[in-house]
Amino acid sequence: MTSEEKEARFETLSLSLKKRDIFKARELLTENLNIYEDDKDFLNDCYHLALTDSLVFQKHNDEMLDYTPAHWSEDMYPNLLTDLKKNFSRKRYHLAMELALYFYEQKHQQEEEENKEELEIELKPKKKKKPKKPKRVIPLEQKYTLTGIGTTSLLLIAMIIQLLISGE
Repeated sequence: MTSEEKEARFETLSLSLKKRDIFKARELLTENLNIYEDDKDFLNDCYHLALTDSLVFQKHNDEMLDYTPAHWSEDMYPNLLTDLKKNFSRKRYHLAMELALYFYEQKHQQEEEENKEELEIELKPKKKKKPKKPKRVIPLEQKYTLTGIGTTSLLLIAMIIQLLISGE
């Protein structure tokens, strides 16, 4: 998003806070988590602007929240946003903001790694396949000679074994 769009969004949030339109302010803050997940400064600015109005954030409902982003999955994140609508507390919103930034960073790192792997694959020289060695062609006369020698040797070995078994 461009800086003009961010400024307009920030002004809209500021105006809704001046008019005490709390529901509009909450809606803008929640939408910011999805739209500007890559801009930590903008999310922090909106968060601190919302802190100036004591009615935007509710008292936390004492639900135990895990503040370690690595323990969360992207499948669980929409549930947190749904719970945020039920209890718009500072703790829950701040966690949602941290998770939005964390998941964006994870996606960004994963895309960089994939791009790096693609570049490495493209840069590697392709290995040339070695040509297969041609089979040795034995002339027909040699085949018969080798076959005769092999057969004769086997017969002699069989005769020796038979003599040893019979004890002669």
